[in-house]
Amino acid sequence: MKEKYIKINNLSISKKLLNFVNKELLSGTKIKKENFWNGFNKFVHELSPKNKELLEKREKLQKKIDAWHKDKKGKKINIKKYIKFLKKIGYLKKTGTNFKIKTKNVDTEIAKICGSQLVVPISNSRYALNAANARWVSLYDSLYGTDVI
Repeated sequence: MKEKYIKINNLSISKKLLNFVNKELLSGTKIKKENFWNGFNKFVHELSPKNKELLEKREKLQKKIDAWHKDKKGKKINIKKYIKFLKKIGYLKKTGTNFKIKTKNVDTEIAKICGSQLVVPISNSRYALNAANARWVSLYDSLYGTDVI
């Protein structure tokens, strides 16, 4: 069954996602659906070029790292040389000066209440996703098994 998409501004939105956002996500928030979709459209189009640029940079870095590991396959890794290589390609940056982060109006759930912590093998992406999102019983995780995303 082919999924239906609705055109909103310059976006094609899955009908299921549109209904979820409009009827459930925004329910009780005092955010008008028109304002949400206009803002979402604005952010998608403003941030897409930067996102593309960052993904391309990540791809270039990953290729260099992959090539380095392929070249060193079966050899003992010299951690100092590896760190030097990572700095040279721009993957690691020089440690900056000390700083403090000051925030205002942070919800108690974030500022004062300890969240869940899961220790999982990073090689299993599903487990890693669950661990990263465990604190809020992730919306993404709950949608992961559906065809909404």
